[in-house]
Amino acid sequence: MDKNNSQNQTQNQVDQIKNPTDNQQLTNQDNSSENNKKRLLKILAFTGLIVVLVAAATTVSVVKFCQVRSNQPDIKPDPAPAPNPDNSDKSPTPVPTPEELIVINPISVDDELSLSNLDYIKRVWDQHFKDKRSSLETFQDVEDSFKYVLKEVRPKIKDLEMKAINMPITNNQLGLDRNDYKFEVTYENQTFDLEFGKINDSQRPSIIKILNSFENSSDNNKLFSVILSKDTTNHKKIDFQKTDYQVLQLGYHKVKPTNQELVNLESYVEVIAMPGKVKQVPEKLAREITSLKAVFADSKFDKKISGIDKWDTSNIKNMSRAFDNSIFNDNLSNWNTSNVVDMSSMFANSPFNNSSITNWDTSNVVDMSSMFAFNKTFDQDISTKKINNKDKSYVAWNTSKVKSMSSMFQGAETFNKKISNWDTSQVIRLDEMFDGAKLFNQEINTKWVTVGTKPHLAWDILNVKKLNGMFKNAEAFNQNIDSWNTSKVEDIYQLFKNAKMFSQNINTKHVKLVSKERYIAWDTSNVTSLEGVFWGAKAFNGDISIWNTSKVENLDNIFRDAEKFNRNIDFKRDVLVKSEIKHYLAWDVKNVKSINYGFYNAKSFNQNLSNWNVDKLNKSDKGKDNWDTGATKWNSWHKPKIKK
Repeated sequence: MDKNNSQNQTQNQVDQIKNPTDNQQLTNQDNSSENNKKRLLKILAFTGLIVVLVAAATTVSVVKFCQVRSNQPDIKPDPAPAPNPDNSDKSPTPVPTPEELIVINPISVDDELSLSNLDYIKRVWDQHFKDKRSSLETFQDVEDSFKYVLKEVRPKIKDLEMKAINMPITNNQLGLDRNDYKFEVTYENQTFDLEFGKINDSQRPSIIKILNSFENSSDNNKLFSVILSKDTTNHKKIDFQKTDYQVLQLGYHKVKPTNQELVNLESYVEVIAMPGKVKQVPEKLAREITSLKAVFADSKFDKKISGIDKWDTSNIKNMSRAFDNSIFNDNLSNWNTSNVVDMSSMFANSPFNNSSITNWDTSNVVDMSSMFAFNKTFDQDISTKKINNKDKSYVAWNTSKVKSMSSMFQGAETFNKKISNWDTSQVIRLDEMFDGAKLFNQEINTKWVTVGTKPHLAWDILNVKKLNGMFKNAEAFNQNIDSWNTSKVEDIYQLFKNAKMFSQNINTKHVKLVSKERYIAWDTSNVTSLEGVFWGAKAFNGDISIWNTSKVENLDNIFRDAEKFNRNIDFKRDVLVKSEIKHYLAWDVKNVKSINYGFYNAKSFNQNLSNWNVDKLNKSDKGKDNWDTGATKWNSWHKPKIKK
């Protein structure tokens, strides 16, 4: 576009956003003295939405307020945004074009300070409250939030009287039926109206105050509204990892749960995340918020955040990733978790190790997957226990509704606390639960326990389908788990991989516990792969002589580097576990298609497996790589007849 068209377009943009107050101010500026015209101008902020990088998948927009517009707009483009810090996001860094430029309006350096309290009140409302209220709020909510913002930025504003108009009951939700709500406000003997404007469906912005911006000091002490947006057009990007800020109003929006398999919830209201260097939040958590998902994920505060210890979290259902990859390690004992359903990845990748969660009520939690994953310091008491408080009695760390504990302590290198009385009767997934939990060595066998006065069967895994990698790299674990009911388990590959100390008998057997129907422990009849089950389990030499392998197709790496193993796993006919009617064939490998590195470096093994049916394996040229290499004690006539 040519120069004149560009200037006309920019001027039109400015004209469209002017209001009557602005017109009067511009007129006054035209009539001012020559000295006033020469006053030093300084750009204090940007008009319009400013996108804040919250995460690779989410863009946060920010609205600047308190600006008196000049006659001469500055259309200098923003600096090119920094590259996206999310390495998984391969999208190119956007380059601004003239059509994407934001109008920058210079104002006098002392203009904001010179605004009267009355004008300031109106400006805050117009920029951060009008057209930005949620249908879930009440008049009282809006009034409380507005007064709190004013108190935090201008403590001298007091005795503000606000009367709701067109809403007979101030505690009713605003809803979406009308847009004529307003406050009649009286301040310093002046009465005026503040109109609500458009009411939004279950969403409102966060309002933040910049305390210290390391990228743009002119933003310091200014207010911004933060909303979620996928549209980055006409937005400037700010890195909250380089900005100290205070949250004055918690924003939120309506979302749908993503994990329908585990969490059967309707749409809920999720707080807008507060990444980076957040210093303080309001002590009051909006009652309409039901999700704190990723609320402080990737936050880099000084181990604590002022205000969150006062939050009433009794309505919260989702706390997943709340402190994922943050350095938070403060008191959360006041948090009411009785209605929480999802705690997945809540303290993952963090140094959280605080005893304040030892009495949490987890009675409704369904998902604990990755809850402490790669938290290398956590080692607190989270055993099931009876709590007797003045207000109520309950069972802390009640896991009776949990369906997934997948990767719960994966990489939790120091965790080694008692969890022997956990109720796992509803759990479906235990895969990689203790993968890399190097110190964990606690009793977790199936047994009856009593918490308070109520008995339950602890570590009953009758509904578990996935055990793969559960003790992988759990270098210290060597506990008896011979009573586990694995009748529904389908995946156990790499179950004890690199569990260097483990050497327990886990043979198929009949189990009868008091007040419990008989069952078969370590029933492997539904397992299709034994790949790497004992790979690197250097001490293992437990009894597995009558495992049912009739569905197994993969024996890759099964005893690789299992240096002590030398148990009889020969084919056996008509195996009958006590009191069972159905006979089966133990170590029937007729369906096995691959045994790559199966007995690689199994230095002690010398059992007779010459009766193994390896016909299907021999029909292929593949699946037999180095299967017996390094098994130096194994007599050749004892080996299965596997062709080269």
